[in-house]
Amino acid sequence: MTIAFFGTPEPAARVLDSLASAPHSVCGVVTQPDKPAGRHQMLTPSPVKQRAQAAGIPVIQPASLRSPEALDQLLAWQPNLAVVVAYGKLIPPPMLEAGIPFINVHFSLLPAYRGAAPVQRAIMDGLTQTGVTVQYLAKELDAGDIIAQTPVPIEEDDTSGTLMERCLNAAIPLLFSVLGDVANGRAPRSPQDHASATLAPKLQKEDGIVNWHVPARAIHNRVRACNPWPGACAFTNAQPLKIWRTRVESDTHNAGAPGSILYARGRLLAAAQPGILELLEVQPPGKPRMSAGAFIAGHALPPAFDLQQS
Repeated sequence: MTIAFFGTPEPAARVLDSLASAPHSVCGVVTQPDKPAGRHQMLTPSPVKQRAQAAGIPVIQPASLRSPEALDQLLAWQPNLAVVVAYGKLIPPPMLEAGIPFINVHFSLLPAYRGAAPVQRAIMDGLTQTGVTVQYLAKELDAGDIIAQTPVPIEEDDTSGTLMERCLNAAIPLLFSVLGDVANGRAPRSPQDHASATLAPKLQKEDGIVNWHVPARAIHNRVRACNPWPGACAFTNAQPLKIWRTRVESDTHNAGAPGSILYARGRLLAAAQPGILELLEVQPPGKPRMSAGAFIAGHALPPAFDLQQS
């Protein structure tokens, strides 16, 4: 089987690694153009491009998939099917209608959480289960017929990083289990219930700002969802304090003004509304991540201080 692969970030690169080492042939890769990254804003290739080049797979990076050149190159590769994983843009109708089956790996149980951040939004919403869907692509975002799905549990302390890892471990065998049937036109097609669809928009940096006027459990879920990016953030004396790991001490107790810190035997406990949240791992400006104990030991903290939203 000859596969064209569309993808951009690290999770997509992981799927490409598996396809490239399988009996199938990846005839070409389509990924986003190089983008500025890092402190010096150097143009940096996507993880998918880096992996494809290391494996000797041809790569194109069209500014627009609607360009005739992009479609011409795809057809020149003569793939049996195209696999899409977090490419970052919708595949336009001319490609979908070119006679090549397009399938997409999506990290939710569709129709729930259509969009760019299904893993993060599921954690932020406090779900205990998500999953992986392999679907046919449609013109609308993540609205195509479902081929196969598998559930993935969400653990109490999962971050977006750890949950994505488990989703990938479920996604790769699920994808491999349907490739042959898709290429031969025998894969099932289960239409989605569009009326039940929910959206999972891409996270912004502002999504990491902690609002202490909500329940402790909701803050805990936001901290987990924003790890590793953009990182949850509160402020003390106008200085940002990243919050990387937390634990819900109480769901109901009202211990003080929202955002006020309560010291308890070397622990940092923050009052929510309602509830109490223990801060386990934090990061002051210009410093590495550290435990709450190390933060207390290394900072001349006042007897009481407040964490503000901004």
